[in-house]
Amino acid sequence: MTFLTLQHRIAKPLGYLYVLFGYAGLLGGLWVPGALNLEGREALAFASFGVVFGALSVFLGIFMFRQARRIEIIREFLGWRAMKHNESS
Repeated sequence: MTFLTLQHRIAKPLGYLYVLFGYAGLLGGLWVPGALNLEGREALAFASFGVVFGALSVFLGIFMFRQARRIEIIREFLGWRAMKHNESS
């Protein structure tokens, strides 16, 4: 039970962190090539790197949010089941 609590407490802040870094990567990948006056292949490579890894980070953050919710549901179920089992004994 304590492992699930620890995992739940870590998963949600990590989700926020991944989403934050993902949006920073997306915006940075689109803004920095223009700010550095990059043209052609360099601009395309920089922008594609930021967009791809930014999008992956956002999706990983969303997955972490969903995982945190799943862990919360499992924790509540196991707590309820243990409480019900103790009452019947």
